[in-house]
Amino acid sequence: MTTEEDQDTRAKFYSSRSLAKYIVLNGVPRSTHAFSDMVASGSSEDLTSVSGIRLIACLGQVAFLRHAQQTNIMDKTNGRIIATITR
Repeated sequence: MTTEEDQDTRAKFYSSRSLAKYIVLNGVPRSTHAFSDMVASGSSEDLTSVSGIRLIACLGQVAFLRHAQQTNIMDKTNGRIIATITR
């Protein structure tokens, strides 16, 4: 995947309503296992396959910025905020 395709994939995944519900209920993932659970909840991809491993690597290029009333998800490759999730 190219950088633009990766950015589009991250934007689409992190802007989904199901992911927002997951983060509100479970919080920001703090471990690799929790991150894999989050990706599994929002994707139909088999995470043990080659494409699933690439998906996890692609979606891992974000930073979760927590504030009192919201969580911002920022793309590390371009520094832009992809999604804002209110609590």
